[in-house]
Formats: sequence, structure tokens, C-alpha cells
Amino acid sequence: MSKFSLLMKQLYKAKIKSKSFILMTCLYVIVMSVAVFWSEIKELFTGDDEAQQIAIINKTSADLSGIFVSNGDMNFIQDEQDVSTLEKE
Repeated sequence: MSKFSLLMKQLYKAKIKSKSFILMTCLYVIVMSVAVFWSEIKELFTGDDEAQQIAIINKTSADLSGIFVSNGDMNFIQDEQDVSTLEKE
């Protein structure tokens, strides 16, 4: 049994040190990283610095300006126009 464990350890070390194992392991890590962070990577290449405009239609008398605050990513527009006109825009 000691010969088997010795042989097993020797083969394991040889496989771990091989170039193909190291290359495939690194490739696997890179592919997984790209899959997980795809939205951020895509945003780097196609990202618009322009804020996204969102129209808010308020059919009540409540003041929603405190809830919907515009920032660099989103620009909220409280518009009193007709809904069909806003949908066309």
C-alpha cells in the first residue's frame, strides 16, 4: 500500500506542475471572472456617461419630489403631459 501512496503523490505533483494544468486552471478562473463581472465589463466599453431619464406620472396630489431624487445615473422628470405623449418620447 505504501508503494501506491508514493506513486499517487508523485503523479499528483507531476500533474499539478504541468503547464497544461496551470494554463487550463488560469483559463477557467478568467472565464468565470468574465461571466460574473460581465455587466461591469460591458459598461466599460459601451457605457454612456449620460444620465437615464425617467418620467414620473403622478395621478395623486402627493408630492413625490423628495422620494425621487435625481443623481448622476438617473434623472427623474415629473411631467404632467399625457401618458401617450410620454410613451412616444
